[in-house]
Amino acid sequence: DPRANAALRDTKYLPTWNRAVQVFEPGSTFKLVTASALLEAGFGNRTYQCYSSWFWGGRPWRNWNRERDMGPMDAKGAIANSCNTWYFQSVVAYGPKDFGNLEAKRAAEFGFGQPSGLELIGESGGELISPKISEEQGKIWNPGSSLNYAIGQVIRTTPLQIARMLATIVNDGKRPELTVMGSVDGKPVPPKPMTQLEGRYWAMLKEGMVQATQVGDGADHGGEDEGHDGGLEQRHIARADGLQGAAKAVGAGLGAARVLGKKPEA
Repeated sequence: DPRANAALRDTKYLPTWNRAVQVFEPGSTFKLVTASALLEAGFGNRTYQCYSSWFWGGRPWRNWNRERDMGPMDAKGAIANSCNTWYFQSVVAYGPKDFGNLEAKRAAEFGFGQPSGLELIGESGGELISPKISEEQGKIWNPGSSLNYAIGQVIRTTPLQIARMLATIVNDGKRPELTVMGSVDGKPVPPKPMTQLEGRYWAMLKEGMVQATQVGDGADHGGEDEGHDGGLEQRHIARADGLQGAAKAVGAGLGAARVLGKKPEA
């Protein structure tokens, strides 16, 4: 069918490109790594005002909701409402440089920065960034990069890595080792063992995600991209009726979607 062949050769939408194993900016979905890193490091479940705009370093750092402050929030509320300025204030309170290294450590534990081991050709490992890594590469780490890091905007990850992060949280820190192998020569392949991550706050992360589908920004909103001034459109599309989690779709060029979720147990 010439039409089918033409569709497969489409250079705009790239239908044969496996996006699941290619890198994208994770955006707000990466805030779960930030919350986990801070909580498990003993930072405490701190409450900050969710400002529409917060000034630090001589410039405003904006929330996705630029029209109004959203009130005081703890970590669970920040997850539910995807409050950028809660994360910004937390990073500054922890120390931007120390946070950057802490974030990279926790991200590596979730499996970011390396291929998952899934038996697919062309899987990208994404990247890990931190002040320490920058110093080793002879680069300068801007403290503001730590604030953008906290909301997933200076790092590249694969959708597969994001999915595994969610599975880890849902399973109380048990990180699955991925495979597409069900059997070989008719013989079942035993499942790979899970890796247990240290942590005490898995329930809080999950509660924040559930709230995101009910009262937080995951319920439905539109606005500008939260970390930059370019004005990319975003929309959080998680649904309380069938999906638990946080979601983000960014309309820029072809667009890219980030959806985290799990179906409720029957």
